[in-house]
Amino acid sequence: MWLEELSELVEALAKRISEHRSTLTRSEAATRYGLIDPLLMALGWDLSDPSQVWPEYPTDEGTFADYAMLHQSEPYLIIEAKKLGDPLSGETRKQAADYLLSTPAQYAVVTNGQRWKGYSIMARDKVAFEFNVLEPSSMLDLLWLWRGNMMGSTVQPKSHQPPHTSPVADSSGLPFTRPSSAQSGTPLPDVSYTKGMGKPQCLLFPDGTATEAVSKSWATVQSATAEWLFVNGKVRELPLKNRHGTHLANSTPTTARGKDFRMPKEVGPHFWIDMNFGPADHLTKAKEMLDACGVSPDTVKLQLS
Repeated sequence: MWLEELSELVEALAKRISEHRSTLTRSEAATRYGLIDPLLMALGWDLSDPSQVWPEYPTDEGTFADYAMLHQSEPYLIIEAKKLGDPLSGETRKQAADYLLSTPAQYAVVTNGQRWKGYSIMARDKVAFEFNVLEPSSMLDLLWLWRGNMMGSTVQPKSHQPPHTSPVADSSGLPFTRPSSAQSGTPLPDVSYTKGMGKPQCLLFPDGTATEAVSKSWATVQSATAEWLFVNGKVRELPLKNRHGTHLANSTPTTARGKDFRMPKEVGPHFWIDMNFGPADHLTKAKEMLDACGVSPDTVKLQLS
């Protein structure tokens, strides 16, 4: 199982830190070869593939980033390496923010091989991801860096923590599961809410995952759709707008006119939606969000009672 292999690697890296600390703390190159590169490769990054990784990437400021992870030939994630023991705050944090301003990258990570910290273009001053090799209990946080999830090109493994997010205290709590057998439902565009209609039973997504949390209320059709889009890397920019320019989601709970959302809900770090709608409107918002992210609403199905 892939997760077990990742766990074994993290244990091996922790042992390597213990046995070779004196060497690793004296050399950035040794830290990269011994600690950083193995973990990146385990997370799906082929460091030998120029279509995936550009080492020593030149920035607009005349500096060079240690790794530029590419998406469609453009930097999407920048990684700055330090030697083991170097601090990841202060000047190093500023360096990550500078990379986000001087490259097309959406994310930046700084690491000394033991500790990893990630930042997003949407909130350059806040840590979006953090991991410590010597604290394996937080290993699922590493999935923020998994290439398949980061690029939005691969269905996330069952039970794995998706990228773009760390555990959120105010999580929507909508569990996504993979049905044990084929399930059917009505495509969202064909669902029409009428007054007195019973609650939905299950929302089925095109990657085969589903959530029965929608049985709580019609409102969760909107929030579950938003969370699925977010954790699967379908949201490429914020604010997320419909064809009329209305904000469907934003990095802050505000509308296009700068007014506060009436019923804000944070379904991911710096990813807000407004829930102040009736059942029919929740359906409409879900379909509009799918459209805005390039996902056909016909591929998302709702099981009705």
